This record gives sequence, C-alpha cells and structure tokens, in this order.
Amino acid sequence: DKGVEFVDFAKDRITQRYDNGQIGVSTYKNGLTYINQFQKYLKYTHSGTHGEYNELLYVGEMTVDIVSGFRKWYSETKKTDTVNKVLQCIAGICTYAVKCGLMEPNVPIEICDLHISDRNVDARELNVKYLTDDELQKYANSRNCLQHPRQKDFHDMFMFSFYTCGLRLIDIITLRWSDIDCKKKLIRKVQIKTGNRNFVPFLEP
Repeated sequence: DKGVEFVDFAKDRITQRYDNGQIGVSTYKNGLTYINQFQKYLKYTHSGTHGEYNELLYVGEMTVDIVSGFRKWYSETKKTDTVNKVLQCIAGICTYAVKCGLMEPNVPIEICDLHISDRNVDARELNVKYLTDDELQKYANSRNCLQHPRQKDFHDMFMFSFYTCGLRLIDIITLRWSDIDCKKKLIRKVQIKTGNRNFVPFLEP
C-alpha cells in the first residue's frame, strides 16, 4: 500500500465524501470521531503494526483481528448501536481501500460480520423512551415562551419532523417546495444521509 497510514487514509476519505456532497455535516463529524476513537485504541493498546509504540497501522496491514480487538475495547464504554456505527464506518473505509487496490477483498466482508446482533443488546437499551400526547402538547405550547427567533426555528423544525415521520434535521434544512406534494400529503426527497429517495407522508397538523 506504499506506506499509507490507515487513520490518515480514513480521514481523507471521509473529508473527500463531505466535500463532494455525498454525506452531511453530522455524518462527516461522526465519521472523524469514530476514526479518532480507533486511533486512540491503537495508541493506548499498542495494537498497530509499527511506530515507536506500535500505534500506527498501514492500510494494507488492516485485519479483522485488529478490528475485533477494537470492538471489544470500545464495547466496554459504549452502547451496542454506537459500536455498530463505528464498525460500519471502518468497513466502509476498507471497502474503498479494496477498490483502490490497497487491501485484500475479504477484510471489509469479515469486518461486517463483527456487527453485534440485536439479541446481544442490553435490556436497558431496549427501554425506548418517547413523549406522551400530553408532553408533546406541552412542548408545542412552549413556543410562546421562547424569546429568540432561532429558538423558535428549532422548535418548529422539531414539530415538523414529528409530523413527517421523524424526518432528519439535515433533510428539513435542505427541503424544497418541489419535494412536497400537498394534495397527496407526501414528501418525495433524496435523503442526505443515505442517498435514497424516500416517500414520506405527513400528517394534517
């Protein structure tokens, strides 16, 4: 792989996708955070392949065993969903490395197999919290108490998201009138995060 460091390669790839408009700012920032955590793991556990303290790793030297060790280390302090998102990010970088001819094709496939099943999710994570009708109404009424226009903007966006099946903030910000069919009460929009065109119904309120 001509001595390309994995962490630098990963950050460059994430930045490239953001600059090309392929991912939103939240996915961009989260991706960099995930890679920083992986870098922290290599540094503190000396799980790399070279460097003064074995804290560095070439792209071509990435293995599923390294990622498996990271998963175990990261799982000690993070929830299952967060761990899976980091694994997905690393697998995506490795898939790109394969396309660039810098990594063996089996590596990203084996990393995807490290995904933690919902069957292993802690019971506390399955305790879903949500707003009751009364709480939602109380929140809706709180708009009158807000003093700053920007606060009211975010309040409106939350309420809009609620009545459009939880539409993401970035998709609300980038929404156009041409995406909205008022007669059919339907939003047709390419989601920023996934790149998929979704059909989102919205309720009367």
